[in-house]
Amino acid sequence: MIRRGELGPEPVAPVALTLFAALHSLAVFERLGAHGGAFDEATVRAMVGAMWRGVRP
Repeated sequence: MIRRGELGPEPVAPVALTLFAALHSLAVFERLGAHGGAFDEATVRAMVGAMWRGVRP
């Protein structure tokens, strides 16, 4: 993806860890009962989209 220009030249591992940590936090919040125990799909997609925009060139 970096060679095709779809991702910036940043190291991939920190980006993957950040995405994993964010999604893990959502799961923990759901288990704690935040937002009625379930985040809506639009919220999850918006979070991933924000991160994706941050790593693309």
